[in-house]
Amino acid sequence: MSKKGEIKSTSKGRGRPTKYKAEYAIQVEKLCLLGAIDKDIADFF
Repeated sequence: MSKKGEIKSTSKGRGRPTKYKAEYAIQVEKLCLLGAIDKDIADFF
């Protein structure tokens, strides 16, 4: 049984592998600094 407030990992190799890459966060930050809005970011990706 898990402790209160502890998040239990349910990922056991199930589901589709993620397409997320850490570089995306860096790219989004740079786009925001250039004044990009949500639509611009969505179009970029």
